[in-house]
Amino acid sequence: MFYKSHIARQGFSLAAAAALLIGIGVGAVKAETKPAQAEQPVQTTATFSDWTVRCRQANQPDKTLCEMIQIVPAKNQQGSIANLAVGRMPGDEDVRLVVQLPIGVHLPADVRIKIGDTDIAKAEFQSCFPNFCLARASLDENAVGKMKDAAKMTMSFKDRAERDAAIEISLKGFTAAHDATFNAGS
Repeated sequence: MFYKSHIARQGFSLAAAAALLIGIGVGAVKAETKPAQAEQPVQTTATFSDWTVRCRQANQPDKTLCEMIQIVPAKNQQGSIANLAVGRMPGDEDVRLVVQLPIGVHLPADVRIKIGDTDIAKAEFQSCFPNFCLARASLDENAVGKMKDAAKMTMSFKDRAERDAAIEISLKGFTAAHDATFNAGS
């Protein structure tokens, strides 16, 4: 059964995988400057209900890169059934959603992102690796607005046998995480 796949291990960073493998990037925001003697944290996190905002220092001293993530736990098992990251490439206006799903998905089907009965985005599979596959979608302002107004969304796709599968994603804390990711320092 599809839901028995284990795709995440403790310490796995969806953000790092997504950024390295398909270039999700993250929103660039200004960071507070501190005296040269003060040591800066390498990475910071903040949790907003079911979403976590993770920020790290960019290659430029006055920039911080942030993204929002959610790890969806597998039912009655260790690990996760899906991981999501929302961010923006520095200098790019497009907000991107990267979805990590276990191997065994039907690649031509893509991933449909829905709120209620309304499709808000389609994530196309980009790459598969030994333990997971990555799909990416652009989120326009309309999609982000619907996500901010909703309590949950559904990701639907087909498994290897072309059977329908769906995962419910909580949007609790999405608005606060989005604001922290994209409005920090502005």
